[in-house]
Amino acid sequence: YSRAASRSHLKKLAPSPEAVAWDAPHVVDSFELRAVNTMETVTVRYVDGVLDPTSKKELDHVMRCLRTERTKTIDPRLVDALRRIAAEVGGRLDLVSGYRAPKNWHEHNYHNRGEAADIRVPGMPARKLRNIARSLGLRGVGWYPTTNMIHVDVRDEPYFWIDWSGPNQVDRELRVH
Repeated sequence: YSRAASRSHLKKLAPSPEAVAWDAPHVVDSFELRAVNTMETVTVRYVDGVLDPTSKKELDHVMRCLRTERTKTIDPRLVDALRRIAAEVGGRLDLVSGYRAPKNWHEHNYHNRGEAADIRVPGMPARKLRNIARSLGLRGVGWYPTTNMIHVDVRDEPYFWIDWSGPNQVDRELRVH
């Protein structure tokens, strides 16, 4: 670079974006997610609107399959959705279920792909949390009144439902609009 800079006919190189960013103040935004089954907590950080890779790796671990202990890369769109919900509710989100490893070769759902989470907010009725998720434009939202949680996912086509089943019961899903 020094030889090139000494030549007047060569264009000067602009400083790299990283060098400029270190001199400027950063905007740091975060939200907290606590896994209710393991009591692990992660603070998910965004720096200048970009998901921090270290906290993303921690989030992938906290959202792991509890049956197999396997992790999966959680879809960044889901992380962004959780961030928006946390900002709206002004507090921590409780994770009931994140990634679930498929039990067999034909099981495919949004949890298996790292694109869904079952969540709740301490002290908030799931009905209200469901309304918040839908008002934010999330396209996959299920309401589980019996267990006071909601399901959120990042599907393309809108689908909303209510399920009155409880833990370890057969799903009784009813589509709603």
